[in-house]
Amino acid sequence: MTLQNRNGAQLQTQNRGKFGEGNMKAAIEAVKGGLSFRIAAERFNVKHQTLYKKYKEYKDSPDINLKDLKKGFVSRRIFTDEQETISAEYVLTVAQMGLGLSVEQTCELAYEFAVINKIEVPKNWKNDECGGRDWFRCFLRRHPNLSIRKPEACSIARASSFNKANMDNGSRVFNLDECGTTTVACLGKIVAPKGQKQVYQSTSQERGTLVTTCLIVGALGQVIPPVMLFPRKNFKNNMTIGAYPGTLGLACESGWMNAELFPKVLQHIVKHTACTKENPLVVLCDNLEAHITLEAIEYARENGITILTLVPHTTHRSQPLDVSIMGPFKRAYENAMCIWKRAHPHQCCTIMAQFVCTAVGKALTPANITAGFKKTGIMPFDRTVFKELDFMPSNITDRPNPEASEDMNSDVLITEGDNGNTQNALAKPSASVSTPGFVSTGPYKYNSMFRSMTSIYKGPYAFIGV
Repeated sequence: MTLQNRNGAQLQTQNRGKFGEGNMKAAIEAVKGGLSFRIAAERFNVKHQTLYKKYKEYKDSPDINLKDLKKGFVSRRIFTDEQETISAEYVLTVAQMGLGLSVEQTCELAYEFAVINKIEVPKNWKNDECGGRDWFRCFLRRHPNLSIRKPEACSIARASSFNKANMDNGSRVFNLDECGTTTVACLGKIVAPKGQKQVYQSTSQERGTLVTTCLIVGALGQVIPPVMLFPRKNFKNNMTIGAYPGTLGLACESGWMNAELFPKVLQHIVKHTACTKENPLVVLCDNLEAHITLEAIEYARENGITILTLVPHTTHRSQPLDVSIMGPFKRAYENAMCIWKRAHPHQCCTIMAQFVCTAVGKALTPANITAGFKKTGIMPFDRTVFKELDFMPSNITDRPNPEASEDMNSDVLITEGDNGNTQNALAKPSASVSTPGFVSTGPYKYNSMFRSMTSIYKGPYAFIGV
């Protein structure tokens, strides 16, 4: 079958590795009998270049299966399959722990790995003291589970606090969280002339006015009308023109949630849920100081509201609003503002309640809300929603329990229980660790994973689990 392009020209096809085993073996035998490579290749319908390479490999190991002979330029590979597998596992593991290597660092790792193991490398590797980009491209091709990704920033506080012990909590029903909405939206990419160095987009102001929007959602997909905090001394009704039906408008000079305004938010929740001591509900929120004042707690107790606060620095994984709502909400808000700006190019945006209304309708859908509660393991309740892989970034800050008996050659930390029986230290938090609720599994948990790597590589990147 002949392949042709749109113009009818014949396309060149490749026939690499499509030789028959019997033909190749017969051609090799013919060459051994004194026939030239080209004549033998034409007689047995094989490529003479392939015949030459297979003959060199076959004469050293005559019992090998010809189909098992490596194809292409495998003989020029620097590392064996086993060595590359160790390197790939190391690169993958440190990336999962939040300490991923860049392309340059991975190439440097390859060079040092080769030097430590006394592997012959190309001359340019020695001159640059770094692996080549050709090797890196082939390395990614041989390991399709690896790719070049742009990571998100994660502070050491979030990485260390999001561990298995801190996430072992009870159930929640409602989730409350604040986010900032401004009159100047974050600009996205636009279509512009190619080659132009500076591309502009019109905005209402230089920095804009920040209004705090408090979103409240329920585990079954309910949406309580939002609360908007305007940076004004007194609230005016015209500030909420075009707002979501039932929106509560408040005002404070800073525009941020404070201890005086949060009880009014709780009153807003009571108004729309009719909760009482006989019909209580749970509100899940972060540890903002305004959320845990005495006045707010007393009002919550009197009206059947149980306030549960999340472990600090874990809301990026444990709060439903952060997991599945805030991203779509902000994108919908910015898109609504950009559409309004294009329709009113000569006006300055001063009222953003209408944009919040549009964003709430598009982002706070029952599907998004229930997905957030499900992904965080709240509803339906699931203690196993977070796997060991999710807690790997916290292992870089783990500390061994000083009261526990440590076995450096073991993969787990063993303690002695009250009854004299040994038990796993992962079973419950230890009070001796300075961080509340922080279980120290120690870096020894992942030592076995890195032993095969660090036993043959001690370069500057071998700092994990050593």
